[in-house]
Amino acid sequence: SSANSGWKDDYIKAAISHTFENNFVVGAAYQHTWRSTSTAEQIEASVGYKIKNGPFTLTPSALLGYGFGDQPRIIPGFNNADEGYYAISIAGDWKLDDHWTWDVFNARYRNSFDGRWITPKVSTGITYKFDSTSSIYANVGYAWKDTGNGAGLLADKWNVAVGYKFAF
Repeated sequence: SSANSGWKDDYIKAAISHTFENNFVVGAAYQHTWRSTSTAEQIEASVGYKIKNGPFTLTPSALLGYGFGDQPRIIPGFNNADEGYYAISIAGDWKLDDHWTWDVFNARYRNSFDGRWITPKVSTGITYKFDSTSSIYANVGYAWKDTGNGAGLLADKWNVAVGYKFAF
């Protein structure tokens, strides 16, 4: 399907991460997705490193994940095959003041180990920090998908997300 074919899915994601004093970040996440005729689930573990330069932070990271259910496969006949995947990403965040951070960019390349799932994405957004423990965010992203027809990466969908972060 094309990027202009309408609403594709809804999802909820829960994640936990920890940034160590040496700027390494480890995390885990679970996502449940409702598609028009099916559902999918993903679990992920990640590691990254924050490179800080004044108000700007660059965070490269890598993750391993496993997908269950209707995953966005290149070969549709394999859509319900559970499988592992990997991703590499880089994020750039600009702290505007004590409350506002512009999530300037997040670029991701994600692929299944067997090559049947290639879904890169770019996004940008904003975060508002209420205090040392609570913040909200909103972002918008654009994703591509290789459909396996020889045309390579094709437009897939826009993503809009809002969320709440709690630090402890």
